[in-house]
Amino acid sequence: MRQEVKQRVSELTHGFFRGKLRVAPQSVEVGDMEDTLVVRVKGFLAQGERAMMDQPNDRQVIEDYYLRLFDQIAPLMRTGVGEAGPLLKFQTLLDLPKDECVFILTLGKEGEVTWVDSP
Repeated sequence: MRQEVKQRVSELTHGFFRGKLRVAPQSVEVGDMEDTLVVRVKGFLAQGERAMMDQPNDRQVIEDYYLRLFDQIAPLMRTGVGEAGPLLKFQTLLDLPKDECVFILTLGKEGEVTWVDSP
């Protein structure tokens, strides 16, 4: 995967966190393997949120909040990958006790026919 795409995705991720959460994450790492980009974001939780991780009900509320919020980053990622290929699938994995999330972007090839099963 071209370095420019990885850099653009990293910048968009930083911008999303600054714009939506008003926080700069400790780190954003973008890796790639074949047709997949993996974006790992560490250190974005507020101090109060980290303190609430011990309570299962509180953790679930925070997790639900972040999953809904992170749905909004998918269109940015579609723009970020640009000509690297169409974004076929976007997944969010949260590990709140570790204060990190992972976005997995599966790309297709331009002009490639893809079949998607309906839920």
